[in-house]
Amino acid sequence: MTIPTFTARDREAYERDGYVLVPALFSTAEIDLLYGVAREDDVINRKSYDRGDKEGYRTRLALWYSLDDDIYSLVARSQRIVGAVEQLLGGGAAHYHSKLMQKEPRVGGAWE
Repeated sequence: MTIPTFTARDREAYERDGYVLVPALFSTAEIDLLYGVAREDDVINRKSYDRGDKEGYRTRLALWYSLDDDIYSLVARSQRIVGAVEQLLGGGAAHYHSKLMQKEPRVGGAWE
C-alpha cells in the first residue's frame, strides 16, 4: 500500500481544520485486525479508564506516551502514518502520545 500524496487542497484543509481525512489509508482487513485487538487486549484494558458524560454514559480512554512492540506502536511508526504526517507538516514527525477512545455505538457516552 502506498503513502497518500496530499494535494494543495488537502494541505489547506489541514491548516484550516487541523485534520485531514484519509480514506483507505489502511485496508479493511487491517482495521478489522486492529479493532479486534483493541476490544480484547489486556494491555489496553489495564491502560484504560472510564470517563462519564453529563448524561451518565461512559466512554473508555487509554492514553500512553511511549512506543513499544505492540500493534498500536507499529501502526504509529508505520511508514503510511509517518510519511503522511511528514508530508502535511513539511518536515519530521515525532510521537507525543497515543490515545485510544472506545465508545460503543448508540450506547456509549459522549466525549465532552
